[in-house]
Amino acid sequence: MCVYVTTFTLLILLTHRLLIDELLVSYKLASIVAELELAIVYDSIDRLLRVRAARVERVVKGKKESRIKGKTKSKDKSESRSKSKGKIKGKEKEKDKSRKLINLGVLSSLSS
Repeated sequence: MCVYVTTFTLLILLTHRLLIDELLVSYKLASIVAELELAIVYDSIDRLLRVRAARVERVVKGKKESRIKGKTKSKDKSESRSKSKGKIKGKEKEKDKSRKLINLGVLSSLSS
């Protein structure tokens, strides 16, 4: 009877040990799979971020180019406007000078 109990106990211990080994192996496999899944997720996130950054860079570069193009066009327009305004201002200055001279002439004629 004692032999049966000891063999039964040994069988239980062996199966218990095998179960523990299986659990450890399955745990290790599960952790490896989890690490691989995380690596895949991180890789896909990294790829998405790189693609997004490239898109943003293209958009920003395009906006800068359009701003540069717009600025050169607006500079040409503003220069032509300022030139025309300068002419108008110059004419107004001439008119002001002639008015002052006329006013001085009128004043001088009145005073004499």
